Amino acid sequence: MKKLMSIAVAMAAGIVLATDGIESQNTVGYASLNVSAGQIIGLGIQFNDTATENTIAVKDLVTVDVPAGANALGDTADQIWKWENNAWTKYFYRKRGATTYGWVKYDSSASTQPSVETSDTLGNGESVFFKRATGAGGASLTLAGAVNLQAATVSTDVAAGQIVQLANPWPTVFPVVNIADCIPAADQAGANALGDTADQIWVWENNAWTKYFYRKRGATTYGWVKYDSAASSQPTTPTTDTIGIGQGFFFKRATGAGGTTVTFTKPASF
Repeated sequence: MKKLMSIAVAMAAGIVLATDGIESQNTVGYASLNVSAGQIIGLGIQFNDTATENTIAVKDLVTVDVPAGANALGDTADQIWKWENNAWTKYFYRKRGATTYGWVKYDSSASTQPSVETSDTLGNGESVFFKRATGAGGASLTLAGAVNLQAATVSTDVAAGQIVQLANPWPTVFPVVNIADCIPAADQAGANALGDTADQIWVWENNAWTKYFYRKRGATTYGWVKYDSAASSQPTTPTTDTIGIGQGFFFKRATGAGGTTVTFTKPASF
């Protein structure tokens, strides 16, 4: 029997969800975030266009209460950046005079940017950066859509040394240490210090990186610890930090450790 998520559980998780009272795949929800002028935040892809697609169109990803647009990519336009294939794919909210084109894909080789909204999509469990226009004032962002209740797991293959933008595919708070449950035990790559020989998580917050790495020293495994740049020795206890609802992060696979698959499992509450 399929489970229904109650509104009480959803509100406790910090989001609002609603069901049609018939089937759980019709559960929809939204999360709200605030952003200041010029601020960059990581957005996790936790909602989809429909209950069966497990993707969301870039143009549907975020609703900005007061969108800021410009005729070209720049600080006067809201932007979305996606890291893929070792390069940035960029989108911006395009306006020209009284004409609004919406979210378009930046074309660095074109003299004029697109006049139609992009049809690109983002996958459940991926993440992007959102950059608020400078000088436009703060804004309220709303992420909304269908919750992925069809899949029991969501997986991403990561090559050795590769950096990918990930998110918990389901709108719940995600303890950083839980990433260990997402990687096969035989693939766990650790080191005694932050560096290329350890798996890493980077979270952009408060205009700086918060970094975590999988710490091992000889035969001793400490697990996922929070990097302390001021300390002569790194922590010996796992971090208690969490990644919030609607938040994305970078995962960097250790160099020389071989590829792995990061697999998130649907929470029992869903």
